[in-house]
Amino acid sequence: MGKPKKRIFKIISISITAFVVILIFINSILNYYLRKTLESAFNQELNAITEIDHVRINFFTSRIKIYGFTIIGKEEFKSDTLLHSEKSSIKLKNFIKEDNLIIIDEFILVDPKVNIINSEYGTNNWESALKKVSSNDSITEDTDFKLFVNHFIIENGELTQLDEATLKEQSLRSLNIDVLSERNEQGFTSDYKISLFTENEYITDSLKSTGVFSYIENTYTLQSNFILGNNQFDFNGSYTPDTISPDSFEANLVFDFNKTENNSGLLDVKISGQSFEIDSINSSLTVDILANQVNISNSFNENYYFNGNIELSYSPDVEQYFGFKSENIEIISMGDTISGSFDIRANDKQIFAKSNIYSSDSLTFRNNKIKTCLYFSSNLNGIISKETQEMPGDFRLSINSKSLTDYNNDMWYLAVTLNESKFNLGINYCTEHITGVTNILIADPQSYLNKSILEIEVNSDIKYLGFGNSTSLSPSINANLDSNNSSFKFPKYFCFTFNTKIDSISNGITDLYSQFVFYPDEIGLRNISMNIANGEISGDFMLINENSEINFSNNLEVNDFDLAALFGDGEQISGIINLTSNNQLFSIQDTVPNNSNSGVNQITIKHFKYKTGLFREYEIDEDYFKSDSISLTLKVNADSIELLPSEFTLNNALVKTNGKMNLRNADINTNLLIDIPDSYFGAETKLLLDLISKDLQEKYPQRGHKNRLLYLLEITGNIKDPDFTLYSD
Repeated sequence: MGKPKKRIFKIISISITAFVVILIFINSILNYYLRKTLESAFNQELNAITEIDHVRINFFTSRIKIYGFTIIGKEEFKSDTLLHSEKSSIKLKNFIKEDNLIIIDEFILVDPKVNIINSEYGTNNWESALKKVSSNDSITEDTDFKLFVNHFIIENGELTQLDEATLKEQSLRSLNIDVLSERNEQGFTSDYKISLFTENEYITDSLKSTGVFSYIENTYTLQSNFILGNNQFDFNGSYTPDTISPDSFEANLVFDFNKTENNSGLLDVKISGQSFEIDSINSSLTVDILANQVNISNSFNENYYFNGNIELSYSPDVEQYFGFKSENIEIISMGDTISGSFDIRANDKQIFAKSNIYSSDSLTFRNNKIKTCLYFSSNLNGIISKETQEMPGDFRLSINSKSLTDYNNDMWYLAVTLNESKFNLGINYCTEHITGVTNILIADPQSYLNKSILEIEVNSDIKYLGFGNSTSLSPSINANLDSNNSSFKFPKYFCFTFNTKIDSISNGITDLYSQFVFYPDEIGLRNISMNIANGEISGDFMLINENSEINFSNNLEVNDFDLAALFGDGEQISGIINLTSNNQLFSIQDTVPNNSNSGVNQITIKHFKYKTGLFREYEIDEDYFKSDSISLTLKVNADSIELLPSEFTLNNALVKTNGKMNLRNADINTNLLIDIPDSYFGAETKLLLDLISKDLQEKYPQRGHKNRLLYLLEITGNIKDPDFTLYSD
């Protein structure tokens, strides 16, 4: 009997071993099959590559574990990892067939890392990966399965967003989420806990939140507590879609800031509307914000106060396109205040704006504390139309700036008035560097609606203009009138006139007047006049747009301009300048000059003296460049600008010059002949000049006088890169 029993036990043992081996084999096949099935399913749905290290199925606990789950982008994101999770665990509970509902008892993600990348071309790696899903979207059928997770956990997650265009990065780290949910006949309830650390250009701090989220009888409700750094507040909100009109919605949110010592107050936000498609004709949105003495302090000890109400509404229908309203609002930020009321409503045909706003703030400018007060009021009720100009009512804005060290005097005062007939802006200023008044006037503000000419006039009456320690005014002008350069254009639909009157400027200019015009057919400075350095300057400079050609004209006179008065005591430089300039240039943007070009420009400098150390370097007992009279004349011809022959003395040197520039190709040919005393240069200097110069007899057969040297400087070639040739005798 003993041997048969042993044989039976042996057979049973072998059978069990074989069965276990078969189960292990089947489990391995199922693990492999499930891994490949999951990879294939994700690869089919996503425009990305999904890789899974291995999958483990436990039939006894109904748990599936996935190790090394990775999603890698394609195309331009082919080397970027979108998602990686070290381990995930799914425990199945049951399947409710009549509801097509799969219930997952527990879903755990361990160390998930999500990367969001915005490329320098504006594309996004996740949008690229999901575009295949969106293209395969179809109408949801009743046979689609639904999921419900009883317990959802994320351990030590991380989300990083990179903008490759700006190289700015922001991240969420140490992300832990624990959501415990329970189903019932009316819906479900979820208790959640969230903790994370956020780092971006606006905030770097920890965030914790606990609360309850529920869906009961068609109403979503959230009750939660938030802790951001040292700040804490409660949030209660609800959202109920309209069952009669499925696109309608309503949400009520309450923020309680009374949980921490430095914060206080309640903030109620109500959101209601219809349709989430903002461009739909049936969409609408209303947001009501009510703040009850909200005080907030951040980690930088900055304090903010908000009290009052704001109502924002939007709808693309003809009744009301946009609305912005507050019956009473007060906002204080670090001592700066905004308060008042406003009611603004507008659509594409009408506008209504009634407001009364006050704002004050303080700032420091050049070590001077300044307080600025702004008053804004409007009472508009008009029609926006190309056919009508009706806009009864007006709009007013005033800004008053005072120095806190001299509070009785205004530094700046600005006032704006707008109504149906005019727009007027007036600025009064009184500072260390500028004192005066500027007015901007638009006679017909609605001209732009029918694309008629909008006339803008600016008048500035400045009593004093200073430049600190600067002793001169040196403007820089860069004009490019190349016809191929689209940056230069005459205006099309407006005329801009800027009249400037300045009584005194710190560099010696008085009684300055000019008129700058910017018209469709004319741009330039008219009627320039000023007293400067005991002399007078007057004239104009104009660009004229005629038959698609840009023509230039100027008329300038400078009388008895004293260099000594302009540059101080006259020790460095002195001289009296007289200048006349009259020119007419046609088609200046064209490379082929017009035959009508003409002009004469003559400058005379008398009693010129300029202090220099140049002569002292050559042991010459002279401190100045001096000349009793220098006279130069430039003449504009049809195809050239000519420097007429002229001569003048400079110290004991005789200078003769002439030249010409071709307007057709910008080639120049200019000569400068200098006859100087032999004593000016030593033997070494003469030898050096002889080495770098050519024989003067090639160009100028006349020899220099005894004990004098003769040099000729010839400048030829294109004006952008000319050639210089020196001749000596």
